[in-house]
Amino acid sequence: MQKITLITGAGRGIGRAIALKFAEEKHILYLLVQKIEQKKKIEEIFSEKKIKFYIFVGDLKDNKFIKSLKKKIPKVDNLINNAAGANIKYFTEVNSKELNNIIDVNLKATFELSQIFSKKMIKNKKREISLI
Repeated sequence: MQKITLITGAGRGIGRAIALKFAEEKHILYLLVQKIEQKKKIEEIFSEKKIKFYIFVGDLKDNKFIKSLKKKIPKVDNLINNAAGANIKYFTEVNSKELNNIIDVNLKATFELSQIFSKKMIKNKKREISLI
């Protein structure tokens, strides 16, 4: 059975490299990116791979976006929480809004996505076991 993998921060860098590796393994991919330009680039790269993939463009600071994924992605076998925000200012220069943005992406989004999809993984595992 084909595995399903969800990767956050798949638009560039390490996230895109991880997505390419799972594509080599023929996983069905759900890829979360922040910008439409990243989506276009990934579509360019992955359309040649002959695999099934879905791309969602959104901001992980947006709780509505995260909640919408619960309905749009029925099941996953692997969740790769790769997305992260960074601070490029000196520690003493960071304001509350910037700190909250980092916390929202690096902590809250990771927690919420893990919670949503671990429940789906557990439910699916129970279903698979009960069929045996």
